[in-house]
Order: sequence, then structure tokens, then C-alpha cells
Amino acid sequence: MEKPIDIGNKTIDAAKVHLIRDIAPERLGALANTGKNFTVEIRALGGSGGFVEDLSLKEVVAAFSNLGEHLTLLPGSAEQLGEAVRTSWVQSAKDFTSRPDQPAKFGSVVIFRHPDGATAEEWLIAKRSDVIPNTPLLSGLSGGPKGAS
Repeated sequence: MEKPIDIGNKTIDAAKVHLIRDIAPERLGALANTGKNFTVEIRALGGSGGFVEDLSLKEVVAAFSNLGEHLTLLPGSAEQLGEAVRTSWVQSAKDFTSRPDQPAKFGSVVIFRHPDGATAEEWLIAKRSDVIPNTPLLSGLSGGPKGAS
């Protein structure tokens, strides 16, 4: 482990963390029988991660920053759950498309890639434009292949 950090219920490698987010109500329902007040979920490449008790998303992100592990808080609203990602590891991001019979709960699908090559796909509430701002969509670019008429 490069940067071990004790999150209360286990030790994880802070250097592998790519996503920190508030726990969604449906996820919290599955954790309710633990008797713990989990507030934040940490996701790390390689399948490790865990839950944090009694701290806000901003407090957890600040603690990681103090370790030299910088994650970016993504824009959100009062109705949305907060998310923070390691933007330097974003390999690709696309708009999430839900099926017609499903609610539009997510905003984007993001693939993270650690410098060692490990990858993870995450469905985020944040829109693609919030994850990678100022990046045009291919469909929004003018012109086309040279010689096209």
C-alpha cells in the first residue's frame, strides 16, 4: 500500500481512490442494520474502498488533500448527492442515457485510469460537462473530414 489510511472500519490505499461520494438513500438502506452512521462512500481502483462515519463529503475530501491526494468536488444541487473525483485519472466521460422506463438518476458514465493501468467505470450524478468542463462533444464540432462536401 502506497498511502494507507484508516477510515474507521478498514485501511485502504489513499493513492488508489478515484471517487468519494455521499451515500445514496437506497445504498444507506442496505447499511442501516450495521448500527453505524455511514455518510460517505470511498471508491478505489482495484475494488478496495469503504464507508466513512459521521464526516461530510467536504471533510473527507479535505483529509485526502492533506495527504497529497487531490480530488475535485463536482457541482451539485441541494437535491443531488455530492461527488468528488480524481479528474487527472478521467480517461473518458459520456452522458448517461437511461431507458425510457427508468428515472434519469445519473448524469454521466466515467472511466477512470490509474497511472499503473487499473481502470474503473462509475455512473455519476454529475453531468459529463461537470466532470470534464469545456470539452466539446464531437457532434458539436463544426466542419468535418477534409474534402467532405
